[in-house]
Amino acid sequence: MSKNRRVKDIVEYLKEVSDIKAKWPNSTLAFRGQKNEEWLSESSAERRLKVSLPSQKEITDSLFLEYNEDLIEKCRRKNYDKREQKQLDDLELLADLQHNGAATCLTDFTRNALVALWFACQKSDDADGKVFVVNIADQRTFWEITHTDIKDNSISKILKFKIKTREPDYPISGILVASPKFWYWIPAHLNERIPAQHSLFLFGLPSSGELGAEEIIIESASKEQILKELEALHDICEESLFPDFVGFSNIQRADALYLTLDAEEYFYSGVKAQQRGQYSESIQDLTKAIELKEDYAEAYYARGLAYDRKGEYDQAIQDLTRAIELKEDYAE
Repeated sequence: MSKNRRVKDIVEYLKEVSDIKAKWPNSTLAFRGQKNEEWLSESSAERRLKVSLPSQKEITDSLFLEYNEDLIEKCRRKNYDKREQKQLDDLELLADLQHNGAATCLTDFTRNALVALWFACQKSDDADGKVFVVNIADQRTFWEITHTDIKDNSISKILKFKIKTREPDYPISGILVASPKFWYWIPAHLNERIPAQHSLFLFGLPSSGELGAEEIIIESASKEQILKELEALHDICEESLFPDFVGFSNIQRADALYLTLDAEEYFYSGVKAQQRGQYSESIQDLTKAIELKEDYAEAYYARGLAYDRKGEYDQAIQDLTRAIELKEDYAE
């Protein structure tokens, strides 16, 4: 990391992202947010092996390959490798396992800088968060694997490809010319989380070394406010990023941070719901804004419009009248 990048709000964060983009001309950026800045950017499989084998000085490539092969084999034996009658290839299966909590060779990244910021702002005692930024267009380090490439290829074969001499039965042609250290893969719509999180995966062997990432530190004291703004202004929250039953259940876990919004944040949430045509939800949020700030003319006015759209004209008249009483400009 060539620069000490520390931020305390979304504006500063996006400025640093723009600075990194300018530093890497013709780049394609990918981001990973982690709630504790001291954590390394490594796969969950590598972390699991380190915890399970504390006497192991380092996680070797052969051990890493064996672990991932074993994980896939166990999954297939239990017939967990099919989705809608389609048998998943190794990478597809690993992606599904990864998004349901299994430790795999894949490392989650996103193409959306604000999604990574959300993950970096999760609570971890008083630790600062961190966003890793990499340039996946740098072919000295990364190479894309496509859906065609992964078909009928084992994860072991793909991972070993970069450290072996070219063999004629390898269908992924041309990659050894660049000799990259990591693969990146943009998966198809395997589950609801992948498009919601703008997901991509990076993966390589433990011997692949560093990602060559730039790092942005998120100050711990600013995390809660950033999360509120991400939800209110950008619709980025746990519910939108994990739009499935497992995700909803996880949102309600005992250690999940329960955020309460202030009057302005409820107001903006209500306005956004109204713009989406969700008038009942809009009224709920605007009512909460008014409960927190009794003389909130803008909230009365917006709620009056929502009632009007629903055809509840008596309530609309009451709210619009109250808005005019509080702020005469609304009479015009």
